[in-house]
Amino acid sequence: MIMTYPKVDSETSERFWLLKAFAIIAVVACHCTNTIDNLGRINTIATYFFDAWKGSGVPIFYFCAGFFFKGSGKFLPFVKNKVVSIIVPWVFTGTLIWLYIVLRKGGVSFNNWLGYLFLRDSYLYFLTDLMIFYIIMYVAHKSRYIYIALCIYSGISCIIPTFITGNVSAVLTLPYTILGISSGYWIYFCLGTVCRQLNVIKYINNQKLVCFIFVAVFLAAVEAVYIKEIGILFYVSLCKNISLMICLYNIRNILNKLKLEHIAVYVGKLSFSLYLLHMPVAGIVANILNRSEAFAPLTFVRPIIVIAITAVLIEAYKRKVKNNEKMLMLVGIRRV
Repeated sequence: MIMTYPKVDSETSERFWLLKAFAIIAVVACHCTNTIDNLGRINTIATYFFDAWKGSGVPIFYFCAGFFFKGSGKFLPFVKNKVVSIIVPWVFTGTLIWLYIVLRKGGVSFNNWLGYLFLRDSYLYFLTDLMIFYIIMYVAHKSRYIYIALCIYSGISCIIPTFITGNVSAVLTLPYTILGISSGYWIYFCLGTVCRQLNVIKYINNQKLVCFIFVAVFLAAVEAVYIKEIGILFYVSLCKNISLMICLYNIRNILNKLKLEHIAVYVGKLSFSLYLLHMPVAGIVANILNRSEAFAPLTFVRPIIVIAITAVLIEAYKRKVKNNEKMLMLVGIRRV
């Protein structure tokens, strides 16, 4: 039985751009607030604030990727699409940033380059896992029964190992170990596909559900202060991120009233390119703001500063190449 893909209307797409806008802010926060110097009162508060939220960015990106995943068609065209839209800009921009690092600090070698681009040596690990997720789900989507079995296994393999140890736990987590992927991240990608297949989104399209932000805030506080045990931490984090996504999905009207919707959608649409290119800017901004405690109030807006500067550079690049589609593709700018 072949998988079908419910149509995604334009309003739903707009709401997902808002999810991606928050996700890229959270990811950037990981890279410009984890080395805060001058830990006075303001920076200490800022550190706790970002620690509660910056881990939500990657799970939201995986959820969005799963929601828009389509495994229809032949394998080679599927792979070609991913090569053009993801792998080419990933390798091109990743190599440029790697050269920016190693030409200043040393360490030029093929293994170093390979590790930076594809393994766990940099922020780009997200894309390696994503490509593995795509291939697994492509195979699963060739049959609804295989897909359902995979979803059931995904749920069991994330829940049971938390409560037991030994051979059963080892067997359940073995595929993740072999593939080198995180079961915690995979569950978000899988959940995104389930929400698309079951059309769950229509049930959370309700302005009243913005109240879920209070659930997310509470769980974030609990997670940051009290939770130390890994198993419980996963569940609290999962509930926090789901609550946050439900809230963000329904926040469009509030952003519209604040005249921020268009900006947020713009950031969401540019999120892949921002992800690929923000690291040097994040390092420079963090380095400058760490030089004096007088800059402490700006700590709360570091991610926004980094995104704004990176977006300006991207727009300058777009003008320089005169919006040439192939040149835009090299830095992850997609026609949407």
